Amino acid sequence: MINLKPPSGSLITLLAVAFVAFRYCIHETDQSLGDPARTSGWFLLGSFVLLCVYGVRKKLPFLPLGKTSTWLMLHLTTGVLGGYFFLEHTEFRFPTGIFDTLLWIGYFVILLSGFTGWVLLRTIPQPLRESIHLLPARIDQEIATLIKEADSLILELRKSSSHNEYELVYLSILRPFLFSKARSLSSGKKEKQYLPNAVVDSYSRHSNFSKLESNSVEDKIHQIVLRKSVLDRQLRLHSWMRGWLLIHLPFTGAMVIMILLHVILTHAFAAGTVQ
Repeated sequence: MINLKPPSGSLITLLAVAFVAFRYCIHETDQSLGDPARTSGWFLLGSFVLLCVYGVRKKLPFLPLGKTSTWLMLHLTTGVLGGYFFLEHTEFRFPTGIFDTLLWIGYFVILLSGFTGWVLLRTIPQPLRESIHLLPARIDQEIATLIKEADSLILELRKSSSHNEYELVYLSILRPFLFSKARSLSSGKKEKQYLPNAVVDSYSRHSNFSKLESNSVEDKIHQIVLRKSVLDRQLRLHSWMRGWLLIHLPFTGAMVIMILLHVILTHAFAAGTVQ
């Protein structure tokens, strides 16, 4: 479920004022027989610059420039405005030229990846969101520690011949899971602590892990398995967050260059036409 935070009244006002100002300028351009594409282009350029300012603000968190949450909402509001300016600038049509097509695709990818990242942040449970600062290397170290702890517990069980069956379950099912890499997509259910379905199915054929004796060796190993599942979710979170940023940031950098070229070429072509 998406944890939506409604925008403040000031941001809604900003959105409305910017929209009205844009429509007014477009109308005045039409009335004066000017070029609406040029007017919408300047609005689009201004919104893109404001979008980039948010990235600069994140790099300077120590400056007293307002709350990060306020800047994020401003960024999202500008993204919505920029998307509308972009559609108006392209006359709601897909371009035919190669360069214009690249601009269209690039801007669309930036908008889509940006809102995808926002949705990810709003859908991630609060405990996982708070643990996002944990480095994947530290998580890998904790998993390695869990494996050593589980192996030590199995060595305790090995002293008793009555637990050989559970040792086989551990060696054939649980230990391979502890060594497995986190998947990009979850294959488990919430009520099963997000353990992979294949592990749950195989595990449940040999042991009823919902009725393990409290504080027993089997229960301790089961808690280790559950902890590994939680850590896998954190690693999955890191991969998702890196994934959309690895799309969003490079495309933004490329679009800065392409937009500057577009502005230069447009003005050069206009100057040549006038002469």
